[in-house]
Amino acid sequence: YHLRVVQVFTNIMTKLLVSSIKALIFLFRSTIIVLGWVAMRGMSITSGPVTKMEDFIPVFHVISAALCLHYIFLYQQSFASFDVLKREVRKYKQQKVELEASKKGDYDKPVKPTLASIKYSPLDNVEILKADRCVGNFIEQVIPFFIALCGYSMYVSVIGAVKYGWAWIIFRSYYGLVFNSNRIFLSTLPAYFCVWTMIGRTLYETMQY
Repeated sequence: YHLRVVQVFTNIMTKLLVSSIKALIFLFRSTIIVLGWVAMRGMSITSGPVTKMEDFIPVFHVISAALCLHYIFLYQQSFASFDVLKREVRKYKQQKVELEASKKGDYDKPVKPTLASIKYSPLDNVEILKADRCVGNFIEQVIPFFIALCGYSMYVSVIGAVKYGWAWIIFRSYYGLVFNSNRIFLSTLPAYFCVWTMIGRTLYETMQY
């Protein structure tokens, strides 16, 4: 009886911890975007290209926010692995109990899951796939984004680069929420538009020299 009470209490606390971590990730992600937007609204940003070092400060704020979002995705990836591992271990223990009760041979013995098998081996799990793709897709897109952002601020407009930059971060921030549906294009296509618009306009301006 006491063991059952401890198990129930542990499960409740684990669920609360998981919910708290998810809430903190969402809150941190939202805070970055809100603070960035407020900072942009409160700053005097030049409408033309960068002419002095101070002009690049709001662009650096965008770069910093993008890096923060990248690490949020990395933390989310690790959290998903530990969360799935917890459930798989619980499932393994249940299968082990059922196996001992049925007195079957060792050939039916379940394999105990490990963090490595969960995180680095193929696994048909939507949560891990979603977390992996949030990181992978972000890495795929962030280098062209940084190049386009810096080029646009240097040759076209600082305030334009900042606006496109924050828009890109917002579009990337909810990629995981729409990953497993056709609504994923509401995240990817607008982000592509921001990058290609900055690259295209920068290329046009540099060809005028």
